[in-house]
Amino acid sequence: MSKPQKTEDDLYQQAYQELQANEPIAPTWAKALAMAEGDKAKAESAYLRLRVQQLAQQHGVALSDATPKAEPKSQWKIPAIAAVAAVIVAGWWLSTQNVNNSGAAASSAPVKAAKPASAATKAELIDGRYRDNGNGTITDTKTNLTWMRCSLGQQWTGSTCAGVAMEMNWNDALRTAISYSYAGHSDWRVPTVDELDTLVLCPAGRKPSARPGGRYVGDTTGECLGSEYYNPKININAFPDSPASFVWSSTPYIDRPNRAWGTGFQLGSVYFEHEDNPGMIRLVRNGQ
Repeated sequence: MSKPQKTEDDLYQQAYQELQANEPIAPTWAKALAMAEGDKAKAESAYLRLRVQQLAQQHGVALSDATPKAEPKSQWKIPAIAAVAAVIVAGWWLSTQNVNNSGAAASSAPVKAAKPASAATKAELIDGRYRDNGNGTITDTKTNLTWMRCSLGQQWTGSTCAGVAMEMNWNDALRTAISYSYAGHSDWRVPTVDELDTLVLCPAGRKPSARPGGRYVGDTTGECLGSEYYNPKININAFPDSPASFVWSSTPYIDRPNRAWGTGFQLGSVYFEHEDNPGMIRLVRNGQ
């Protein structure tokens, strides 16, 4: 007896279930993050669109060009799925509404312009750059990214990072970040390679750091100059007890399957590793 042919609704349901279970296909999730420039909500929308296209090719399902009906044929577990799917198929981002955990849509509140930092606030910056948020996170005023001060596996004590940083492969790092909650926020993610690169600090100068066309070039790895090999090439006042080790980014390598970019903070070099190799993780989120 042959299996019933999958429908477009079935494909959307499978993609949604992967996100809800925090088990997305890692390379597809990484591509979605890159498309969304690190915005997690947009990345989820991009993942659905990409994943449904993949599933359609696997199962020979022709996707409709028109916007789906308000009520799909299948019984969705999340009430807002039909509305979200309609937006994705139409090629729009969810820029005017958020979907909460119960599936109900809530309108976005207007964003107020940030007030300029006072002289007192500027004086409190770590080395004139990082703002201590007082909860184990800091905001880089240069990039407006907020970072966890400790690597995953370490614990913030109020003054330093205690414990041993954990290592995991690239796929596990991406999956862990999806469901990670810390300091009152659940939109943490693995940084892109360019974002991670901004944390490198080279006291004696640095070679150019560039990846033209997303490819490795030996002369532009960003390796630090000088001979301080075992010092972590990161601001240790902002990131105390940071290991001098390889840290994963969310960016896959463009030409080689099963490879992804990261940064080695023992030399400050940016390079790629096989996704099964171990690496450490430092999570980031947008804004404060």
